[in-house]
Amino acid sequence: MIRKTLTYKDYEGVEHTKDFYFSMNQTEFALLNNRLPGGFDAYLKRIQEDHNEEKLLELLTMFIADGYGIRLGDDDFVKEDEVGRKLGKRFLSTEACDNLLTELLEKENNIGAFLIGMLPSSLQGPVKDKLDDNLRKSQTNISALPGANPAN
Repeated sequence: MIRKTLTYKDYEGVEHTKDFYFSMNQTEFALLNNRLPGGFDAYLKRIQEDHNEEKLLELLTMFIADGYGIRLGDDDFVKEDEVGRKLGKRFLSTEACDNLLTELLEKENNIGAFLIGMLPSSLQGPVKDKLDDNLRKSQTNISALPGANPAN
């Protein structure tokens, strides 16, 4: 699990600073892997080879949508509301998420650290190796978000 403290302005211009939580278990990662054309490894490789910022942004939003949840006390982490709607899908439309995506895309190491932080320790090593090999090469020109300021 990874905690991100984000500062953002709501739609009425009021500034908020809150903690947001993201986590993905092995089954959730396996399901995400199966949704990606060719699987996670091939998808990352294509992003790198094509310098495809749009696909990189798609990958990030998939991880965010699948990983976002709310901590309830010390032990519980929920990803759905009372009627079964995914909280991550709702989070994608917030200013906090927009700020998170901008932050992740600004520096090369941000994406890898974020994605690795979401995963259980049993997956972190193998996924880190794939990310290190592919994301480092793909983030040469981030233009997927208007106003994104690539800074290394």
